[in-house]
Amino acid sequence: MPQDYRPQPRRLFFHQAPRERSVRCYRCYHIQAVPQTAQSTQCQRCSVYINLSNFEIKVRRNQTLRTRGNIEVERSGSLVLCEVACHNLTVRGIIDAKLDCSGQVLFRHSGSVQGALHCESIRIAKRCEVTFADQVMTESAEIAGTFTGSMTCSGLVRVRAGGVITGAVQAREIQIDTGGEIRGPQTIDPNTTTEIPLRMGYNATVIS
Repeated sequence: MPQDYRPQPRRLFFHQAPRERSVRCYRCYHIQAVPQTAQSTQCQRCSVYINLSNFEIKVRRNQTLRTRGNIEVERSGSLVLCEVACHNLTVRGIIDAKLDCSGQVLFRHSGSVQGALHCESIRIAKRCEVTFADQVMTESAEIAGTFTGSMTCSGLVRVRAGGVITGAVQAREIQIDTGGEIRGPQTIDPNTTTEIPLRMGYNATVIS
């Protein structure tokens, strides 16, 4: 054994609990924590299977797609005449669908959304025109393009230069940059909430 040998210090390994993230059930809207590495889970309230995979849409798709992973619609892709559930959604292609997004929604392409949308945040990029057939409920909004529809926001709605909102807006705070515009009634209410109510579940007695 070499004269300068020194034994390696013993390494102590501590068990680290896996990091978790919140997942909103797309049937009853119950929110539960799951490990970051999970690929699927089951709702603790209504027992529905919840896919957690991510998807990249590169072709035309008109079939229902439900996941609480993230979805990216590429320029060559489209979601048309279908129902889509996901966590974060990034739109670079064509979209004309009913959306259920529990995270952030980013539109980099014009499109239309059928049905109500409830998300953490919504952003519409410059030169994009997005029409919402029903109410949008979000915790924050940043509009640099054109938003057509009604919006309820429990945080800040910011209309960037060149951005336009056509429709009624209710929010805790509204900021309109020079060159931005809201064409519709505005209500500033510090008590505005966007908490989504639970739907009736199969096992509603499991969680009160």
